[in-house]
Amino acid sequence: MEVKIAKASTMRKGNYIIIEDEPSVVTDNQSSKTTGRGCIRCKIEAVGMISGKKRIELVSGGDNVKIPVIEKKNAQILSVGNKKVNVMDMENYESFDLDITDDVDGIPTEGGQATYWIIGTHKVLKQAR
Repeated sequence: MEVKIAKASTMRKGNYIIIEDEPSVVTDNQSSKTTGRGCIRCKIEAVGMISGKKRIELVSGGDNVKIPVIEKKNAQILSVGNKKVNVMDMENYESFDLDITDDVDGIPTEGGQATYWIIGTHKVLKQAR
């Protein structure tokens, strides 16, 4: 999985981070007072983008954290099934299935357009129009 690096103290609500090898969305980042050594402690709370599992990580504010590189692509919806949608990528014409989750923006309809994200080896449907 392709990643970027950032300081833990810069993480804000809505940012993306990798915790326990899963791309996650930051829901909260609480900073504590400086310790005896002069460093800030951060308590980063995040929800996994694939599993939906809540995770908490305690790190120093100056520590590096991994940020996933997310590729956003467009596709045409070919068919809609039970909690699945078959789409064709608009650039390379590859056809594949995506899961319809609760956080999808819009209702998938045949012949419509979709936006999906490639996060590592996973493809996630984000928007249907």
